[in-house]
Amino acid sequence: MHRPIDRFEAGFNQVILYLAYLVALSIGLFAALIPLNLFLIKTQLGSIWWLYEGVEYTLY
Repeated sequence: MHRPIDRFEAGFNQVILYLAYLVALSIGLFAALIPLNLFLIKTQLGSIWWLYEGVEYTLY
């Protein structure tokens, strides 16, 4: 027998796992995009002007 609390717990665990994947993905993107942005600035090819604002808003 599955009690309602067990179903709730299973769903809650799936939601938390999904959110953890999103956080890991965003940290991975930051880790790749920040050095890319610094490289673009150093070689004077341009910049990703929205990157720092995006990082700031995503972390909040």
